[in-house]
Amino acid sequence: MKRTTKVLSALVLIVAFGVMILHTAVVGVQTWNAVTGDLIDWSLFGGAKMAIVALRALATLALLVMMVAFVCNIRKGGGRVFVRRNVALFYWSLLPFVIYSFCEVNIPIVSGVRQWVVDTDTVLGACALLLFALAYHRGVVLTEEDDLTI
Repeated sequence: MKRTTKVLSALVLIVAFGVMILHTAVVGVQTWNAVTGDLIDWSLFGGAKMAIVALRALATLALLVMMVAFVCNIRKGGGRVFVRRNVALFYWSLLPFVIYSFCEVNIPIVSGVRQWVVDTDTVLGACALLLFALAYHRGVVLTEEDDLTI
């Protein structure tokens, strides 16, 4: 029974968080309108504009949470930098990074530019982050092997 309660409360929190992000996106777009004085044509790309603002905010929050979790895992690991729990966290941080980078490059769509852009920085940044994740994973493996030999 306790497990069901935890799952249900987690689902409620996820839905509430989603509604909060959508509300933040609406307020962000309205603020953009007020600051720039541009009228946004919601008829053609309204959903895309809202998605860009919402996904950018969600990806930013996810990256911040992952950074805090990364540091907390190091502290829980007794001060060791290469902790096994951080490997999956490092790999999963690729997803919000790519989403954030893609939305950041395409933020002019909110003000009326109707052209999607895939920047090379998005691809190269993701590749660099993947290389860091692979190097971190190798560091964890080497640290665990070193602990076994001593």
